[in-house]
Amino acid sequence: MTNLVLLFVCLLLGVILQRVKGFPKDAHMVLNAIIIYVCLPALTLLYTTEIHFERSQILPIIMPYILFGVAFVFFKILAPIAQFDRSTTGALTLTAGISSISFVGFPIFELLFGKEGLQMGVLMSQAGSFVVCGTLGIFTASFYSSSEVSALKIIKDIFQFPPFVAFCIAIILNNSGFHFSSIEADILQKIGSPFTILALISIGLQISFKRKDLQVKPLLYGLFYKLCELRVKNQVKVGQPQPI
Repeated sequence: MTNLVLLFVCLLLGVILQRVKGFPKDAHMVLNAIIIYVCLPALTLLYTTEIHFERSQILPIIMPYILFGVAFVFFKILAPIAQFDRSTTGALTLTAGISSISFVGFPIFELLFGKEGLQMGVLMSQAGSFVVCGTLGIFTASFYSSSEVSALKIIKDIFQFPPFVAFCIAIILNNSGFHFSSIEADILQKIGSPFTILALISIGLQISFKRKDLQVKPLLYGLFYKLCELRVKNQVKVGQPQPI
């Protein structure tokens, strides 16, 4: 119960800070940079090197790929029926088909499921959702915007993303049997520990409801897909606790 309260308190704090006079309007960008370049790599190194890989983890890792593929087909078929234009169809495919596991998911995994949930979240994010977003997501965005995309640039961007680089290093260390000492692990834990609070406050700083920009029909279809997706995830058994 305390963890759930903390979650909403941090989100609310971010919303309140938006309205504090003199508070930097781009503060969320600074928080995001700290999260991406400091906290996430530390947590990724720490938890990925400790994971004992099992066959049961395969399905959660490939689930982001499956859900994105289904979303692409679903909204492609739905578009002419609901009379969506290309930009709306592309936006729905990207937002409904790609789960935000890092910024939104990690804090929830950690608050609700602790260390084990966060370990699975790291796997699902770095080996699943991030790769989907950086490859299939970019190709989809280019397809619906009719712009060209460079495969070389996509690969370059993926391997310049600090958490993914940390994930690759951690996989190598894991396979080589390397383990951090208690002091090293404690340091990584302390470096990464502000992640949950910073991420939730950052999200709160970016929450904005503008009724004039709200498109109800696409929103309802997107939420419908996400609810169906959640139901499918609930059927996936990945051990206890189950981070979905």
